[in-house]
Amino acid sequence: MTACIRRLSTVAGKDTVVVHSEAGRWEIASAAAAELQLAPGVAVTPAMQARIEAAERRRAAAARALRSLRRRPRTESEVRADLERAGFTPDIASGVLAELRRQGLVDDARWARWFVEARLAHRPQGAAALVREMRARGVAPELAASAVAGAAAGSESQRALAAARKRLASLRGLPRERAAGRLARFLAGRGFGADTVNAVCAELLGVDADEPGP
Repeated sequence: MTACIRRLSTVAGKDTVVVHSEAGRWEIASAAAAELQLAPGVAVTPAMQARIEAAERRRAAAARALRSLRRRPRTESEVRADLERAGFTPDIASGVLAELRRQGLVDDARWARWFVEARLAHRPQGAAALVREMRARGVAPELAASAVAGAAAGSESQRALAAARKRLASLRGLPRERAAGRLARFLAGRGFGADTVNAVCAELLGVDADEPGP
């Protein structure tokens, strides 16, 4: 005998319903319940059960993604990787991401602007390093470059000067050539180009960093 839906119950504070049946109990999105036309008395055939179970997996994936986004902004690539690590299929991950994009909850261009502003406020870096970090998180090259170009933290040389001034305190007491060498390596590690590094060392220490000391 085919099982039937006994009742649907709403979940307080969530846009979901619980489907109760002799065949099982599933929590799915309210919109999915409406799409499937679920109601008491509807037969839970094997095909219908498969559709309800798929809706439950989509609801669980969406809930996981939303919890992750509440902790901090994330790129599409990060959300997808987290869902697939948790065992959700690529199709489910793609469906969840499409809905998150529609709601404006995932937006790589906005994420890139947030990332650049946060980095430059706390850890000034060169454009190359910023773009490299964003690319590693799955941001498209054009979005990463646009976010860096539109940053409100001044030019590359100004960012390098800001980073260098924070570093100078640890170089006090060293001969200028040695201080310039260490400062140059520090700035290069932050992704600043050679011309910018040399200009900053010359401005702050009066030494060209083309041939830095030990």
